Amino acid sequence: MVSNMKRGLWYLAIVFTPLAIYPARCINALQVMLPRPPLRSFTVTLSTAGDNFKVDASMPVVITVLNTGSIPGGFAVDRPHTEYILFHFSLTMNGNMVPKTSFHRAIRGEAGATDPEVGLGGSADYVTLAPGKSVQYTVDLKKLYAIAPPGTYTFSVELPSDDNNPIPVFSQPIQLKIVPSQQPSK
Repeated sequence: MVSNMKRGLWYLAIVFTPLAIYPARCINALQVMLPRPPLRSFTVTLSTAGDNFKVDASMPVVITVLNTGSIPGGFAVDRPHTEYILFHFSLTMNGNMVPKTSFHRAIRGEAGATDPEVGLGGSADYVTLAPGKSVQYTVDLKKLYAIAPPGTYTFSVELPSDDNNPIPVFSQPIQLKIVPSQQPSK
C-alpha cells in the first residue's frame, strides 16, 4: 500500500511539474518577443586645438555630444553659461583634484561667503539631436579651475542624467600638458 502511494505521488509530480513549467516558459518567451523601445544614447568626446597650454593663457576644450541612438534624443540646457552648467567636470593632477574657481563653485551651488556672485538667471531650452547628429560646446578650463603649476593634468566630463536620459554619460579622459608662461632660454 505504501509503495502504491509513493508511486502515485511520483506520478502526480511527473504529470503536474511540466504543466506548471510550461506556462512560465510561455510568459518568458512572450517577454523576449515584446518589442523594446528604441534606444536613446549619447557619447561625449573631448578635443583641444593643441597639445600644450601655457599656464597663464586660456585653455579651450571642445565637448562634442553625439546622438548614437536610433531615435532623436535631447537634454535641457540653461542660458547663459550653457556649456558650463550642462556638464560636470573633473580636473586632476597626479590624482589630486585641482581647486575650482569661484565661477565653478557658483554654477555648482558651492559658492562660499567670499565668492563673487555669478549671474545664472536666464532662460531654459531643450536641445534635440537626431540620430547621428551632434552639438559642440567650448569651455575654458581657466574659467573652471585654479590651474597653477605646470605639469600633466587629466580632464574629463560627465553629461549627467535627467528625466529623459536616466544614465549619465562620461567622456574618456584627456591629458593636458600645461607649460610655464615663459620657456627658459637655452
